[in-house]
Amino acid sequence: MKRCMSRCVAVAGSVLFGVMFFVVVILVKYDRVMLFVGHVIESVIGWFAARLHKPWTSTAEDWLHRRNEVVDALGVRWHKALAAAVANWLLDYLVLVTALFAIGSEPRPSLVLVAFAGAAVLGMIPITPGGIGFVEFGLVGMLVASGIPAPDATLATLAYRLFQFWLPIPAGAVAYVLFKRKYGKPADLQTAS
Repeated sequence: MKRCMSRCVAVAGSVLFGVMFFVVVILVKYDRVMLFVGHVIESVIGWFAARLHKPWTSTAEDWLHRRNEVVDALGVRWHKALAAAVANWLLDYLVLVTALFAIGSEPRPSLVLVAFAGAAVLGMIPITPGGIGFVEFGLVGMLVASGIPAPDATLATLAYRLFQFWLPIPAGAVAYVLFKRKYGKPADLQTAS
């Protein structure tokens, strides 16, 4: 049963991220779809602005223009950038799933996805680097709310953050040193081009 559950959680997340990839590809390729989504966003923002008496505005054309700016900046590599971003989220999600199963938990896929999405949002809070503190407390709280005992949720969160946040830092430092050795200082690159 436990093995089946772990497969279900991993497959559910993988399918979700695959769907997300194809939805964004459709938004990038088809202006009509992007304009439709832009009109929906425009309506939602307008509704909230009216209720909260705020001067918020957003148009579908703004969203189309922003999408075109991003695609133009990435050029023909936009699909590779999208695939890399989705793979990054998928691997982060699988780290969380692995941490939960390593402690012997049997989480529901939908609740793990909600906790993962919440942790991603908390990581964007610009008060601390990488959401240090916010992500840990928030993720533990969401996992406990989903039925995982507090000690297990804490251990899984710390293991997740170790692999998701802390271990890439020394790896990035090593990559920086190797890059600097091979290509020189950033100022040298600018003068060469």
